[in-house]
Amino acid sequence: MNCEASDYKKCLEDYNAIEAFDDRQERGVSCYVIKSLKAEKVSSFSSPHFLHVRITGVDDNGENKKINLIIFRILVSDQSISDFQYRKQQFDTVMEYIDDLDDKENLILTGDWNHGVINESGIYSKTCSRYYYNYQYIEEELKQRNLTILPISGYSYEVSDNFYLKIDHIAVSESVAEGMVHAYYDDLFKDECRQIGIPDHSCIYAEFEI
Repeated sequence: MNCEASDYKKCLEDYNAIEAFDDRQERGVSCYVIKSLKAEKVSSFSSPHFLHVRITGVDDNGENKKINLIIFRILVSDQSISDFQYRKQQFDTVMEYIDDLDDKENLILTGDWNHGVINESGIYSKTCSRYYYNYQYIEEELKQRNLTILPISGYSYEVSDNFYLKIDHIAVSESVAEGMVHAYYDDLFKDECRQIGIPDHSCIYAEFEI
């Protein structure tokens, strides 16, 4: 928080940056890919903040491998019913984008999906804003597209003492899920980059064998 993107770029000089920024908010999403791999920006838009990057490379056996990485952040305002209806609309836009994709090989979705507190029962009253957009809705929409939300140990955002949210996720196609080594939330920047600012959400650290 309260840091310049250029400061982080200095820490990521061995990576190619692919970015998608919304000029109205001066916010967006970005992807850094190690320079030994080819990465191309396929598409981006600003509601939600959205970036699709295709990463290609050659594995140890000389075979070509591909990853379709989609990063998106659901925009939020005041937690009202209309706000959550708008969040759902943004998420549905992403789902429609996936439906229209010709190339879904090794598909990975990740980002801040801002569904709010998870009610484990999945039951919400119509007076609750999360009735209109919630974790269970996300899970079901992804399942219909053969995408699985991976279990990640820990929590992604601390609201206050002993109150945590798990609103940053990874969802993957079957081919990627089979190769998952591990995934967890971690404050990767808290020591190395403290001088330039610390993200308010924990990072997702995930390792896959594609």
